[in-house]
Amino acid sequence: MVSPASKGKNIPRQSTPSEIANRSDFIEATSAFLLGDDEKAMQKYLKVLEKDPEESAAAYQLARIYRSQEKIVEALEYAQLACDLQPENRWYIRLLSEIYQQNNAYKPAAETMARLVVLEPSNSENLWVLANLYIYAEQYNEAIRAFERLEKQVGISEEITQRKIKIYEHLGKKNQVLDELHALTRMFPEEVRYLAMLAEKLMAYDRPGEALEYYRKISEIDPSNPYIHITMAEYYRKIDQPENSFAELKQGFANPELDMDPKIQILLGYYSVTEIFQDLNPEAYTLLRILVDTHPNDPKAWSMYGDFLFRDNNKKEASRAYLKVLEFDKSKYIVWESLMHALLSEGDFASLEPIAEEALGLFPYQPVPYLFNGFCAINSKNYPKAITVLNEGLTLVVDNPLLKGQFYSSLGDAFYAIHRNEEAFAAYDKSVLLDPENSYVLNNYSYYLALENRELEKAEIMAKKAVSLDSENPNNLDTYAWVLYQLGKYEKARAFIHEAMTQTVYPDPTIFEHYGDIMYRLGNTQSALEYWKKAVDAGGDSESLLHKLKTGILNYEK
Repeated sequence: MVSPASKGKNIPRQSTPSEIANRSDFIEATSAFLLGDDEKAMQKYLKVLEKDPEESAAAYQLARIYRSQEKIVEALEYAQLACDLQPENRWYIRLLSEIYQQNNAYKPAAETMARLVVLEPSNSENLWVLANLYIYAEQYNEAIRAFERLEKQVGISEEITQRKIKIYEHLGKKNQVLDELHALTRMFPEEVRYLAMLAEKLMAYDRPGEALEYYRKISEIDPSNPYIHITMAEYYRKIDQPENSFAELKQGFANPELDMDPKIQILLGYYSVTEIFQDLNPEAYTLLRILVDTHPNDPKAWSMYGDFLFRDNNKKEASRAYLKVLEFDKSKYIVWESLMHALLSEGDFASLEPIAEEALGLFPYQPVPYLFNGFCAINSKNYPKAITVLNEGLTLVVDNPLLKGQFYSSLGDAFYAIHRNEEAFAAYDKSVLLDPENSYVLNNYSYYLALENRELEKAEIMAKKAVSLDSENPNNLDTYAWVLYQLGKYEKARAFIHEAMTQTVYPDPTIFEHYGDIMYRLGNTQSALEYWKKAVDAGGDSESLLHKLKTGILNYEK
């Protein structure tokens, strides 16, 4: 029986003890989740679902936890359950789509996101996500339609246009690509970058006449535009007018407002091309000179100039260019290494020594500066220093057998110079093992063996190989001849010593002396005396040489 006082009133339904307990479990689960105790949270959420299979919030929270643990199958199961229980809950739909994306399941991700777009038709962010999901799912027509809907909401923009262009290009629809760019330029008629995009695309589609129209518009709108000369150069190149193209490039390079990067990219193209088509080298050097004149304080300009000069064996000028780089920026190790190589090629040890020392101080964990310091120490006859610095650098060489071979070769030179022959020959052995094609090492090692009159068969093999690797090097030819001489193969030795003499640019007293010794062994003492005299005239002044010239006989007889 209902009491009169309660008649006509809505009395709230009282929660059952079971519902109260379930709500308590949910609160406890959420607290554990917020505290980062996922295991406890999962146990409580599962308990909630067990008591009430329609508790969508618990399913949603379980999906979030499984997703964070990258358990995609379980995450999908509970996210789908949450969406089934509340089909219009936007948080649940978004989570389900994101989990599909995480699993690279782009088609169901797009289908799910489409549901969200229906629920929030004015949300442009959702529409953007949906359009891109259609691209990932290779549903290109749907993507285009989504982008078009988005354009109706937010208007034409570069970002949307670029996405549509990529789709149309993928589908081979050139006209639609141009339509999109035309629409963009109509929306922003004063934006020269968009005009340039359209012109470049017209050039790519072999429509140079139409492209020229837009290049002219750019010039009218922004006559000081630093990029117009570069784009016009590309236009003239495409229509096979190289002189006009180069004229535009020169103007572009002379414009200090044009960024350095596009200029460097153009010169990198020249660097590759001129290795094959050397007739383009004058153009490259013209642009390089304009570059350093226009940007005299930019290390990139001087570095590029130095690289061209170094490649073309103009090591002296390359050194000057690299030194200019270091005036403005000493942080680029590769510039130091290039400079050291250039100075060594010129034999400029006076300049190389302080550069190598400074490089070593700046880059103590790079092995190459140690090698160059070793070269300098050997050149100045400071052999103990050379041995110390070369051994230090050797410990830094990793996975580079050729470089390690150079270190051992230089150690061999230093050890031999102070008569530590066994250590020298051990170092040469390691060098030859690491770099068996190094004619310098083969030559030095075989020559020193010949001087010591030891392991002559081994010396012959190495000297012969050195000649085969560098047959026009007079030092290699002389060494081979001297090894043959020590082996008593005088006729063969004469042929190679003669070739060494013909390859020598300047008179070499050692080669002349060896020629005289060989002729003496062949019984031609008159010819021997002539070449011994030539050796003295060329600067040879050793006691043994002067004795041979004075007495007409060798110092010793075999």
